[in-house]
Amino acid sequence: MGESFTPQASIIIPAYNAADTIADQLDALCQQVDAPEFEVIIADNGSTDTLRGAVEPFKQRLNVRVIDASAKKGQSFARNLAVWEAQTNFILSCDADDIVGEHWVNRIYQHISTSDCQVATPIAVFYPHLGETGPHKYSGNIPTEPHISLGYKIFAPTSSTGYRRSTFIEIGGMDETYNRGCEDIDFSWRMVESGRSLVWEQEAVLFYRARNEEKDLFVQFFRYAREDILLWKRLKDRGVHLPTFSFAKVCKRALAVLLRYPRRRTRGDLIDYAKRIGTLSGYVQYRILRQKSKPIFLQESISTISE
Repeated sequence: MGESFTPQASIIIPAYNAADTIADQLDALCQQVDAPEFEVIIADNGSTDTLRGAVEPFKQRLNVRVIDASAKKGQSFARNLAVWEAQTNFILSCDADDIVGEHWVNRIYQHISTSDCQVATPIAVFYPHLGETGPHKYSGNIPTEPHISLGYKIFAPTSSTGYRRSTFIEIGGMDETYNRGCEDIDFSWRMVESGRSLVWEQEAVLFYRARNEEKDLFVQFFRYAREDILLWKRLKDRGVHLPTFSFAKVCKRALAVLLRYPRRRTRGDLIDYAKRIGTLSGYVQYRILRQKSKPIFLQESISTISE
């Protein structure tokens, strides 16, 4: 890329202590095929590692900048601020610890530059602890259809999607009250409710770096399950009625973990246990205690930090 050009698209990457993985993502962006000129905005959400140092070498190869997104903790705020700071109307979103395929930018851009829509892409999970390195060494299958949540609707994960900046701002961006889970589902469904379509692009593959450490894996799926309850509650507030979670059943499933966890702990078991306990936590927080009753959208958040 040249030193002086007007970008046609903006790639946003929220990052927190991602110095060990960001180079793989930025290198993949350097190798895009038939991509329009683009800028890369890394929203640093309060990192304490050498993130900025890891980004510095890529400034000769990419139009990349790091912005300070430490005013509030959370990926939703970091994404909101990055979109707000973008120079173009065409936004592509990915994460700092994954790796985009070589046609990722081109294929997503073709959709959002010609239609006011959101793009969903295949997310192929790779396992570094098994020697896989994303697109260069991957033994799994490439998904052929979008994710679905709560048995209700499909959505586009924020780790691999695209949309128009003007639309993002119009519908309020990411709801910052979600704590590292379900904010992308909520956003996708609000996009559809606003009259926009969700488009599947098979060629824009994103390689998702799986966690291996038991603690990281447990926390990840605990949060997903906990925020599922908040998502369910927000849907109910918008007049969407889904099957009700039985508190007795949720408690019973969570307590069963105390008996099963010491005896069986495969990767699948660990994820199942995390979901059970996360669901109970979400039930208590969001249904019984009624925490986070009001969403926090982009305009309110940006105006608060600007004061």
